[in-house]
Amino acid sequence: MKNILWGGWSALGLLGLLALSGNSYAACTTQTITVGQTVNGALDSADCVITYGSSQYYTDVYSFTATAGQQIYITNSSAGIDVDLTLMYPDLATTYDDDGGEGTNSRLPADSGYLTLPTSGVYQIYASTATTLTTGSYTMQLLSSGGGEIGGTTQDAIEYYHSGFGHYFITAFPDEAVAIDAGAVQGWTRTGRSFKVYESNASGLNTVCRFFSTSFAPKSSHFYTPFSDECNAVKQNADWQFEANAFYVQTSDITGACPSGTSKVYRLYNNGLSGAPNHRYTADAGVRSQMLSQGWISEGYGSDGVIFCTPGSSGETVPPLKTSLADYNTAVDDVAKSNLAFLQANLQWEGANLSSLTASEVATLANNFLNTGTQMVTALETLNTTAANISSSAASGSSTGSNSVIYAGTRQISMAQPLDLSSDAAGVVDISGVSPGLAIETGAVIQGAKDGVSACNALFDSDPNAYKTCIDKLRQKQLLKAAGLGFSTVVGTGAAIIAGGAASAAAAPAAVVIGGAALAAYTVGKTVSWMWNYCSGASADSLRNKPLAVAGETCSLSSGQTNAGTKIPNTMTAGGTLVISIPGYVPVVIKNFTPPADGSSLTIDFTPVPIDQAEPGTIITIENNEVPVTGSSCSEILSASVTTNPQDPGPSQSVTVIARVFPVVSGCTVSFSMSGTDGYSKSSTPTTDSSGTASFYIPGGAAGVHDAVTITVNGFTYSVTYTF
Repeated sequence: MKNILWGGWSALGLLGLLALSGNSYAACTTQTITVGQTVNGALDSADCVITYGSSQYYTDVYSFTATAGQQIYITNSSAGIDVDLTLMYPDLATTYDDDGGEGTNSRLPADSGYLTLPTSGVYQIYASTATTLTTGSYTMQLLSSGGGEIGGTTQDAIEYYHSGFGHYFITAFPDEAVAIDAGAVQGWTRTGRSFKVYESNASGLNTVCRFFSTSFAPKSSHFYTPFSDECNAVKQNADWQFEANAFYVQTSDITGACPSGTSKVYRLYNNGLSGAPNHRYTADAGVRSQMLSQGWISEGYGSDGVIFCTPGSSGETVPPLKTSLADYNTAVDDVAKSNLAFLQANLQWEGANLSSLTASEVATLANNFLNTGTQMVTALETLNTTAANISSSAASGSSTGSNSVIYAGTRQISMAQPLDLSSDAAGVVDISGVSPGLAIETGAVIQGAKDGVSACNALFDSDPNAYKTCIDKLRQKQLLKAAGLGFSTVVGTGAAIIAGGAASAAAAPAAVVIGGAALAAYTVGKTVSWMWNYCSGASADSLRNKPLAVAGETCSLSSGQTNAGTKIPNTMTAGGTLVISIPGYVPVVIKNFTPPADGSSLTIDFTPVPIDQAEPGTIITIENNEVPVTGSSCSEILSASVTTNPQDPGPSQSVTVIARVFPVVSGCTVSFSMSGTDGYSKSSTPTTDSSGTASFYIPGGAAGVHDAVTITVNGFTYSVTYTF
């Protein structure tokens, strides 16, 4: 460390002094730096040297012109060396710092704030090593406070989302936003978020370059950078096309601190999770946290990954919280409806005997599977986007004033404990979406199926039989199950249960009743939508950050729509998240949900809170009542638990389908029927034994043969599928 006082020397004399020593060193030369510029430099033997006492220090010299009253600050950082800063004023006075930044980095002024320059003229910056003749690279920034000094017109950078791609996009071009809103580019919808940027360039602003890539077709992506070196580097990358100077911004210092009067904008990278690169730009710290939890990577300055700064202290415009809560209810409703349509199409897709169908009929099955699958992916992604909006809206108090938090979720709640609608300790509202892994992998399955069907379509006209064979090979891959995905749906109050992929028709013979006396009074004429999601495996949390194709890991979703107070068959296992959605009311989210025990019925009851009346501190108390259920006649059967043994049969391996009724009643007829893609079919009507169980034997089929089994008891229908 050194403390050098240079007052009294002329600038010319100082530069001469720096070059003097008993050794031969380079003469000092001055480089020009402008306010707002970032310089990447190096201190080494090619530089001039400060001699202080008997010690010598490599030094780079920069100069800039400023006006009296201008506020600036300077940072100098290095991962490998201790760096110093000295600012020389036009009157030769100096200001010095060694470790005023983070760690051994330097900052003028130290720690925070700005230097108000006293006079107009030429200022010089001396960047030097803090220890004798050490070498290494550094990054230096000369920035202005920006506190009202930068004028010009601001405009909105509007955020859009493409559910099919899983990608985000921003635009500050008003005409482009109008075109997207009008549907000129399919698939993109507003998230309701935006932040301010400058429309034109000015002193102290950086130009943001915009790039576009179709190298990952069918997905496309945009990339933005305010750094000239990064912009120039990307221009050399053939995968990316430079489109325009998108807008203008101030940048943070290297610690991620933004000038006064501005707010941080974070850049996050999806790490290729969607199969193509994508970045999200947000001024909302809550959104940043959510994206990190989904496996995205922070990029930018400082520990927060700040990419640039947005004018104003409010940061990002977010959708009104109460509007988002209503949107969330709609999203849950859409997931339930889309799941039903998707599973019906999947059952037909996997179970049809293609040899008995025409090529056109096969094409109809394939297209229906793809279309309903695409709708399902859109519903899942919309749910997650809406959940993210609620979290950040509540955290930022956008509903009814500052600190207005509507719903904080349940936070590992045990049943019968109150739900506090105020925020948790972290100030984060915990409205849940589904596992990001479930949404991403479902999208990947549907995209893979689209690619496969597209390849088969080349045979449709020339060789219809070859086309059908191609489609048959594609569906034999058990696309959902192979990806570790399981879906099930309860139709109404249990008139039918359809399962697909890695899901079973029912988790246990039991029933769930959503709504007792309290809820029933508020739900007359209203449909209750419910959704349950669970990821299991050796490392369930890792499903957020990598594909589900890790051995032993699966994600399941079950959903349905019902009336309050009616029993629905249990399709849930312990540990998942249950969401209950009623139009006009705050949604209820129960994490780590414990379903009813075998042979029991669980009633979940609560007094709902209208969305327009919810305020911080509002409490929802959940009452639960679990009772065993017995039956004495077949007409009292409410549901059945259906399993196959083995669950994943090999070629020629026989299968036993087992149905266990709830409540347990003996002597009741269970109708089984099956059809295989090889043309084999069988049916049987056994009766239940004393444990309420009936079974159905099916001989093994050849490799690739797919069986669809339908089970009917007391008017309820269940469907299961498997492939040899």
